[in-house]
Amino acid sequence: MPYKLVIFTSLVFASSSLLLRSAKSYPQVEMTSCSINAMKSSPGSTYRQVTNYCDCALTEVIDKRKDFATSTEYCYRKHFN
Repeated sequence: MPYKLVIFTSLVFASSSLLLRSAKSYPQVEMTSCSINAMKSSPGSTYRQVTNYCDCALTEVIDKRKDFATSTEYCYRKHFN
């Protein structure tokens, strides 16, 4: 009986750590807004570039609470160059 508890506890711990790692703090509406604005300002860019840029910028600014100008410039250089 105790081995079932150990297995169950291990599975709960593993799944919760995966969920916590992939969670984003920024709202989906912010991603949508960023994507629309980025597509307008960079018409030759791909969908992947835009979503990667927006995810990077929103994570830096909202999740990590870093400076907006510095974060967006860093993410732009990382995903559009």
